[in-house]
Amino acid sequence: MSLFPAYATSPPSTSASSDAPVATASISSFPSFASALSEHKRSSSSPEVVTVESDDSVEVIKERKRKKKQKHERKEKKRRKDKDRDKEKSSKSKKIAEVKVPSRPVVEERPKWSFLDTRNAKISDDQPFIVDRFPDFDNFHYDSIYKRHVPEYTLQVKRCLGGNKVIDSALFGAKAVKTVTERYFDRKALRRFANKSGTDVQTPSVRRRAGKNLQDLGEFVPVVQQKLKKNEEELLWDPSIQMYVPVTHQPEEQDAPLPLTEADAQTRSQLINKRLQEEPHNIDLWLRFLRTQDEVFMAELPSRSKKDAKSASTGGDSLKMTDRQLVDRKLAIVDRALLKNVADIRLKLARLAIGRDVWDRERLKEEWKKVEFQHVNRTEMWDGYLSFGERHLATFSVTAQLALYDRCLQRLQTVLYGTMKTHPALPGTEHFLLDVLLRRCRFLLSLGFPEKAIACLQAALEFNFFRPVDVDKLQLEDKRRYFEPFWDSAAPRIGDEGAIGWAETMRLIHADSLANKENMEEREMAQETQTYDQMEDALCKDAVVRDLPDGEVWVAVESLRSQRLWRPIRRAPDDLEDPDRVVLYDDVKSCLIELADADNRRRLLVESLMMLGARFPDETSTNDVTTLCTDFDKLPRLDNRLIGIESLGMRLFEVAQQIYPANKEATYFACAQLVYAADSLTIRTDLRPKDRSKQFKKMAKELMEKRPRDCWPLYATYAEQLARLGDEAGAAQVAQKTLTMCAAEKSVWQLANTSEQLPVLRLLTVFLAGQDLQYYPALLADIGLYGRLQTATSSAAHLVKAKTAWLEKVASLASDKDVESDWQGCSLSLAASLCARFVYTVAIGRDKLRAALAVFEHALQALTGASKVSKRERERLTKVKIDLIDDYLNSDPTAPPRLLRDALEQAVIEFPDNTEFLKRFIDLNLRGHALVGLRRFFDQRSSDRPLVVRSVGAVYAELARYISLVEAANDAFALPEIHRIRAVLDRCAERHPETAVFWRFRAHFEQLRGDKNAVLQVFYRAVRQCPYEKALFLDCARAYPQKASMLVDLMIEKGLRLRCPIEEVDILREAAGGKKRVVEDSDDDSSSDEEK
Repeated sequence: MSLFPAYATSPPSTSASSDAPVATASISSFPSFASALSEHKRSSSSPEVVTVESDDSVEVIKERKRKKKQKHERKEKKRRKDKDRDKEKSSKSKKIAEVKVPSRPVVEERPKWSFLDTRNAKISDDQPFIVDRFPDFDNFHYDSIYKRHVPEYTLQVKRCLGGNKVIDSALFGAKAVKTVTERYFDRKALRRFANKSGTDVQTPSVRRRAGKNLQDLGEFVPVVQQKLKKNEEELLWDPSIQMYVPVTHQPEEQDAPLPLTEADAQTRSQLINKRLQEEPHNIDLWLRFLRTQDEVFMAELPSRSKKDAKSASTGGDSLKMTDRQLVDRKLAIVDRALLKNVADIRLKLARLAIGRDVWDRERLKEEWKKVEFQHVNRTEMWDGYLSFGERHLATFSVTAQLALYDRCLQRLQTVLYGTMKTHPALPGTEHFLLDVLLRRCRFLLSLGFPEKAIACLQAALEFNFFRPVDVDKLQLEDKRRYFEPFWDSAAPRIGDEGAIGWAETMRLIHADSLANKENMEEREMAQETQTYDQMEDALCKDAVVRDLPDGEVWVAVESLRSQRLWRPIRRAPDDLEDPDRVVLYDDVKSCLIELADADNRRRLLVESLMMLGARFPDETSTNDVTTLCTDFDKLPRLDNRLIGIESLGMRLFEVAQQIYPANKEATYFACAQLVYAADSLTIRTDLRPKDRSKQFKKMAKELMEKRPRDCWPLYATYAEQLARLGDEAGAAQVAQKTLTMCAAEKSVWQLANTSEQLPVLRLLTVFLAGQDLQYYPALLADIGLYGRLQTATSSAAHLVKAKTAWLEKVASLASDKDVESDWQGCSLSLAASLCARFVYTVAIGRDKLRAALAVFEHALQALTGASKVSKRERERLTKVKIDLIDDYLNSDPTAPPRLLRDALEQAVIEFPDNTEFLKRFIDLNLRGHALVGLRRFFDQRSSDRPLVVRSVGAVYAELARYISLVEAANDAFALPEIHRIRAVLDRCAERHPETAVFWRFRAHFEQLRGDKNAVLQVFYRAVRQCPYEKALFLDCARAYPQKASMLVDLMIEKGLRLRCPIEEVDILREAAGGKKRVVEDSDDDSSSDEEK
């Protein structure tokens, strides 16, 4: 119970609790104040009556009384009239108030300063204090009460009443005597000197103030802070002793840090320029000098010009190209740097990036050709060249960019295989060659050519994994020439139904027995076409009934065809409407690269599966922003998923198990296939949880029949995915049945190796998750003592023995220096998680969490020092630790939430790629004062390596905050958080120019607010950064259907995939029984929208 002063601004409440004693201070406890107050009341309540004697006669007195009475009656009559008039006004205002539209609700009411509840604040004269009886659970988040909510009382007079100076000095100390040092140049001293001597002395009238840029006096000679020589001895000024001292050692000036944090942009530029004279070969310093010029340029602009420059900026290079003088300055700096560092590729790329907005197309082309000729074997040059071609709107075209990809692949292969003698192959060339191939496939997917992207992957996989034996010794061009008949034969390729591989297909072609393989594609295409025609007819009929405009119909048809018609056609029929679906040999010829390294071949297979949506236990691609966005529930779903692509992925997984028949690799791909099947069911919104679990069991049964019955990792993965789909009881049954088969009479701690021990520990974890909490101690005690499920005894002695056994087992595993881990996990991390859960369950009070955290810290410290353990093991153990802390907070409401917040913050810093940690950390800090710390957390790490995960988290935080405010206010236009979302999205788009997801988020946000003009502005900015992204055009057309014709023309100009011409919409409308619509003028629509 806490007491608060009565001078709070909250209004008094009606009553206070009377059943509990309250410590209050009454006025009577202060005698002097009480007596003065009572005297004042008596004087005010009984005023003194003054009698006045008069000599007038009685008639005069009566006349005065009569006039006074008349005057009083007139005033009373006027008062009644005013009162009637006020009543009429009030009745009219009530009638108007009944018809008046209610005002917008207030998002958040902010009192002046008081934190007291207005309903429970009662202040009276006899009780000047109130008691706040309502608990505020947010106080648990902090170590103390907010300082402004606690009154401060300062002691003004340090003196004891009735005492003397001796007592005062003993209690409060003697008063310090101020000694004012007077210098000869002080004003008082100058005036005193002038009065004595009779001379006129000018006193200084200007004082130096901090923050004022005042010029130094010309007469002032500064002390030289550099070395001097006296008698061939170097001297250096020492400010501590105010004299020159001999230099004993040579200071390393190159390694001294520059004081650039506190200096302004101009000072930083001068310091870097001075240092570059001493270090002309420091490339990082040259690039830093270039970046500083932008800050200098912005500092020189007036405030209004700064705002215009920032508004004109569009992404990665922002405001760097807004002034020709700045561009010339930066080009001069780069040219001077290249004179000192002629062969540096980073400086040349910086020069090309600066000049791309001021040079014409021919000069740009010549400059890039020159750099390509000099550095044809450098991967940095090709990476910059490809990025330049993709993101430069003025020179972008699909044909030119695909030709650049093909030239890059061809030149790197000549360097890699030794055909080019002038430039040797550098380390990592083959790895980068594979990266270029995968980047080309992603580029085709962004353009809207999924058929060509899938065909390129199929060709590369066939060329590397199913090559005939008699072709291995040939040259690369001969191997490609031998591959052309296979591709033109229309035989099933890898991932297609009935595919048998390049080598086996060529054997059947020579034996003339391939005729039965050609009918499979016809049946598959007929089924696909029939399903699509039904959906398109339904869409067109709905458009006719609802009388939708042509723009909306075009977007719907284009999206439907992009999601349904993605399969490449091997043999073109006579009535084919879309010739782009047929992928010829010339389209995949450049993708036929030969990978000599086995790791790169395996990476090609894994990356191909991940491009189809697969996830692997120990490999995650953080560059796939679309996949990352699915982990944040409140972000809009922007993924244009290819419907039915799962069938291609499942067949490709089966081929992977044939390519790697070893038990360990085959099991790895089989478990990843189970995860892929569960993911394909999770994203389907037309299934209930029960139906989703039922279909997964059916699919898993078919997959597990193809593997040996003793493949325990596959059973463990099956149980884990079944629990993830929501069927925890079924997962526990599967785990219990598998445990009885794999470790019926054996202890898990006595198994031969880690590969046998890990699946058993995984099954035990799944089994325990499906049990009641009351059975946890007995089950975990059996695992700790016997290594298997046995007696389920819960006696106190049994639990004490089990706790000792668990701690000894974890200590034994932690002391093992040869601890290893694989894709399933690590024995130490799994055992430590079970041990911590057992210690937490059997302990009492708040000691249980402390004991469990001690187990986690011991295991994490051992995993950190192990060389053969991956970082992912510490990540898994940290997740179990955070889950345990969350359970503890849910069970004890009085526990401080700071435990979970600190654990999540540490996890986010240590594992920045983990989306689960980041999402939970954001959700925990989205309320109250913690939101300020969350925003500061993202701002502090803005200078780090730009992580896509961190940027997606920042967008999620602001958007979740905005959604919560909209739900509370029911008005999206009255919120102050709009500028924050726009600023975060713009900043993320600048940090990650390689993806268009953040631009799509911005367009989606503006579309939710109904601002079409803002959507169009975002589209213009985004298309300058990502002109190859077809999804941007579709998003803009959904928000602004009147601009569909303009968007189609721009897509045709740049070469993007167009499946439905705008003229076909009228044909589809007429075929569905509708009439041809009159196309509305987009300019009129936009002007009308602006007027509204």
